[in-house]
Amino acid sequence: MAIVHIANILAQLAEVSSTEPADADAIDPLAWIVTGLSADSIAPAVSAVQAEIEEVEKLFTDAT
Repeated sequence: MAIVHIANILAQLAEVSSTEPADADAIDPLAWIVTGLSADSIAPAVSAVQAEIEEVEKLFTDAT
């Protein structure tokens, strides 16, 4: 469940177009320990997700 917790927070950040942890709910410190991830992974992960979303949106807008 720890990875789902982190993924949910990353989705919140992607939704508001932010990579700042303060712009979403706090990530439980235990989730970092359990997953072996760190807060350093937030910005790259959110940026990658946002880029993928833009690509998918282009598929829909270019198709019309």
